[in-house]
Amino acid sequence: MKAPWAVGGKATGEMEAPMRAPWAKAAPGIAPGAATSHPGLRGMGPPGATPGAPPSTFEWKGWTFNAPKGPILATADADTWTTKLGMTLPEMVFGETKLEVKNAAQGLELAFHAYEALDACIRQVDVQVSVAETWKANKANIPEAQQFDWTYSTPYRGCTTKAGAKWDPEETDEKIDFESLKQRAGDDILWSADVILFEDELHDHGTSKVIVRIRVTQTYFYVLQRAFIRVDDVTIRLRETRVHHVFGSQKSLRQYTEREEEYAHVK
Repeated sequence: MKAPWAVGGKATGEMEAPMRAPWAKAAPGIAPGAATSHPGLRGMGPPGATPGAPPSTFEWKGWTFNAPKGPILATADADTWTTKLGMTLPEMVFGETKLEVKNAAQGLELAFHAYEALDACIRQVDVQVSVAETWKANKANIPEAQQFDWTYSTPYRGCTTKAGAKWDPEETDEKIDFESLKQRAGDDILWSADVILFEDELHDHGTSKVIVRIRVTQTYFYVLQRAFIRVDDVTIRLRETRVHHVFGSQKSLRQYTEREEEYAHVK
């Protein structure tokens, strides 16, 4: 049997169908605003959840999708993460926010967590500009010898496990068919989620933000993780991981892309 997950090549320039707003169109038999009537839904989300918002957990065709949202990391937890990671954290880190996609029958799990995303950052200064010195000078408790990517340009692609152990998908030349992601009659969006793992304003000299989005239709699910980095007057980066699975198929495709352009060229 072919591996259920496969890693696609580093294609560039492709654009996926736009992510529609949660519950933009109800599936057959589901009235707008009555999402909990669907057999795949489990609960109404955490207390205080926005009325009519999708629940954090959804089940469909043997797959479980979980996208809880939590608060900004508490000070004590942030100190622990700083010590373990050996780096100063972004201004806003959502440690309890995540996306998990599981198939219990196959023992597979794909997860996106803030800690792993930060841990994937390189441990050296990546952008050598005056902003870097200003940033370091204004961050408290940073040893002078400590070096890491202050733009948080993570190449994180999510974590894949099989039977509870870390597992690296096999390489493939196949790529995601973006044409198949276009909305079609009879293939309505059943559930979607949009979460932020972390965000930083780079000491008012830009922004660095990692988000994860997912949509589940009757025939497939599609995940987009996007790291957007803008250093004002210097560079703009996109590092994206996409995962596509057609229900009933014995494989999924994960595709990673990197794009970067000088700031002046995209103004």
